[in-house]
Parts: sequence; structure tokens; C-alpha cells
Amino acid sequence: MLENLYLIHLDVKIWSGRRKLRLEDLHGVRLPEGADKVASLGSKKVISPEELLIFSRLKNRAERACREVGVRFLGGVAVPKERFQEALGPLNEAKAQFDEETRKFLSRYEQACDEWVRANPEWMEVLDRARVEKQYVSNALDFSFQVFQARAVGGLDEESGAAFTKAVNSLPEQLFQEIAADAQILWERTSAKDKVTQRAVTVVRRLHKKLQGLAMLDAGIGKSANWVERGLNALPKAGNVEGNDLRAFCALVLVMQDKDALLRIAQGEEPETNIAGIFPADAPELPLEEDSSDSGPALAPKDDSTDTDTENEEPPLEKAVGWFF
Repeated sequence: MLENLYLIHLDVKIWSGRRKLRLEDLHGVRLPEGADKVASLGSKKVISPEELLIFSRLKNRAERACREVGVRFLGGVAVPKERFQEALGPLNEAKAQFDEETRKFLSRYEQACDEWVRANPEWMEVLDRARVEKQYVSNALDFSFQVFQARAVGGLDEESGAAFTKAVNSLPEQLFQEIAADAQILWERTSAKDKVTQRAVTVVRRLHKKLQGLAMLDAGIGKSANWVERGLNALPKAGNVEGNDLRAFCALVLVMQDKDALLRIAQGEEPETNIAGIFPADAPELPLEEDSSDSGPALAPKDDSTDTDTENEEPPLEKAVGWFF
């Protein structure tokens, strides 16, 4: 199995733009004696955080590119050989853009620091004192990645060998956990809508493709992939998804965001929500009028204040796993 996987290890360094806040920065404020035992003063921003956002976005984009096709493993992402190029292209693009953004940022570093001081004149002395050399910042910004393969090493003690075996054997469950996390984000973005676009369905297609690509990890993963495929086949291939199709879509995503349900499918059990037969052929279409009192139980009332096409928005960095790429 491991011979069919490449491990990608991202090594991205991003300067925080912060320095430790010191007592002398607080203009005579005095702390109780011994306060440093239970609390710290935190940090001060020596440059506008907006200047550094692009680097976090590029790191996030690279991580998503890997996780779209692979699964977390040994501090990196295990990617099937057959899909390695799908991750390598975006990685090279992210690195090239990261290097270019680093060059541009360093070229205006002093100017950016001066602008931050002017925007916070009451902290001028503190910020000037906290400014670091450009070379320090240059060393704190770097984007690289390594590609390798993992295999067990013979002759190790029993405990070390067991730890590696455990990590390998946990790959299927880790995969289902990642699928469920991505599906949960999709559920949060779409479950209250009265229709979704094909972009939302494309997310499920990508998760299905991820399951297919990693099916060599365990026979049950192929069963889960086949189950998701049956659900996708019941959905329209073009146009908006609404009415009964939307309820089938929501049922599919609802099951996928449950890791335990995916594990049960992998073990050959059919979930309580049967996607292929959720409605009989002669089932009436759900009414979609906003003033209808018979809107069905599956969806929350429409909120006009949020009626925007958000299912393809990039999620917050802390939530991003492998969602909309």
C-alpha cells in the first residue's frame, strides 16, 4: 500500500509581524509583583497584519491542494501516485507566488513600517524601538516542500514498529474524518438554502474522487465511494439543485458529515438515509414559494439577509480543510 503513496511535507514559514510586549512599552503601568508567574503581557504588532495576509492565504491554498487528493499522515499528506501531479502543480504555483510576494513585501518593508507608525502615532516610540531588520524578516518568510515515501524500517524494537503500524492502520479512519469535516462545512453553508448551484455538488464530487483515489488504503473505502457515487447519480448534472433533488443532496451531505456513518458504510451497512430511494418516482415536488406554509421539514426558513451565493466562498483559515478549491 505505502508504495502507492507519496508523502508531501509542507514547510512554510511566515513572519508573525509581532514582537513581545514589554513592561516599558506600557508607559509607566505597574504590575503586581510575581505577575509574570501567571500571566504574560502578550505581543505588539510592529506592522499592519494586512501586509502579511497574502502569505497565510498562499499557505492555506497549498494545504488545500494537498488535502484535496490526499490524507494527513506522519506530519504531512499522503497522496496517491496517480494523483500526485494534481497536487504538484498548485504547490509549484503557490511557491512561485509566495516568493514573488516576499520580494514585493521586502521591497516596501520600511515604507510599510512607517505607514503603521503614522497610523498609530501614540505608539510611535514603541513601534520604532520594536522594528526589526529587513534581513530578519527575509529569513522568517520561506515556502518549501519535500516529497518522499515512507516504509517500515526493519530491526526496530517492537514498540517502535507497532507505532508505525498503528499510524498506517489509522489512515482509513483519518480519511473518513477529513471527508466528514469537509462535508460539515458544506452542510453549514447550504442546509438552510432553498436551492444550491452545481458548485456545491462539485464539492461532493471532489470528495468522492478523493475517496476513489485512496481506495487502496482499505476495501471499505471503495464501498463508501460507491455509496456516494449512487447519491451523486441521483442529482441533476446541470442547473440549480432544488425541490426533491435538494432534499436528496442534503441527505447525502448529512450522512457524509458523520464519520461514524461513513465507517458503517465501509463495513457494509446501509445508512438510515437511503439516498437512491429517498423519494418514490411519483413523489410531488416540494413547493418553493417563500410564502408557502407547506415548505417541508428538511430546510430552515429562508433568510433574505444571507441570500447570496456563499456555497463557493473560501472558508475561514481555521476551518479550511479541503473544501472549495
